[in-house]
Amino acid sequence: MPVEPRDQQANVADRLSGRDRPVLIYDGDCGFCVYWAHYWQRLTGERVTYRPYQQAAVEYPDITIADFQRAVQFIAPDGRRASAAEASLLTLSHAPGKGWWLWLYRRLPGFEPLAELAYAFTARPSFASAGSSGVGITSLHGMSWSLFSSSAASA
Repeated sequence: MPVEPRDQQANVADRLSGRDRPVLIYDGDCGFCVYWAHYWQRLTGERVTYRPYQQAAVEYPDITIADFQRAVQFIAPDGRRASAAEASLLTLSHAPGKGWWLWLYRRLPGFEPLAELAYAFTARPSFASAGSSGVGITSLHGMSWSLFSSSAASA
């Protein structure tokens, strides 16, 4: 199932009526990012909208292209924004039975910086370029995020 916008008409309707669900914006040129967006979309179903920043950036002028390139962006229906690991875990919280990851992030001392460090490690440009060449992207990044994906895969 592609992670592209549902269709232009539906996106216009979302903008006009106010979003009734969150949006995860990712780098559509990053193989690793696309892989995880597809994976999370399978977990969350219609509860989250997924869009590559290359298509969504014009709708979010307050977010710089550098921010989009640095990390995924989660936009809540009320307009609040999160990025990086927090955005990933907010997205995952919309998958049935996976909200406890966000609970850990927000409440367990030390979990937030560890999650952000793991995200920063996997988001490094050297890994992004490895992903675009298709060289071991799933295994390289999968090691860093195996904690999150192993429980998600058991859904």
